[in-house]
Amino acid sequence: MLFVTLLVASLWPIGTDAFNSYILLVFSIIAGKAAYRLPAIQACVIGIVLVVGAIMPDLLGYPGFPSPFLVLYSVTLAIGLALFRTVWARYEESSVRI
Repeated sequence: MLFVTLLVASLWPIGTDAFNSYILLVFSIIAGKAAYRLPAIQACVIGIVLVVGAIMPDLLGYPGFPSPFLVLYSVTLAIGLALFRTVWARYEESSVRI
């Protein structure tokens, strides 16, 4: 269900040559919430679904971000969220010790 919703959101608006540039913001917020709230495996699955949902309009011929940009953005976001998760886990561990 999440994949279908993201695909529809990424294809909006239909019928114009413009694409929805705010979709990256929505995808980034969803990825951040997943990294913050879910276990690592589930957060990775959500991340994969988001990347596929972001790349689909370009593969289907609709206007959107180029695939190389989306891959670079996804890798950068994944590194940032992994670093956040590591620092946050260390902080939680150190606060429990105190």
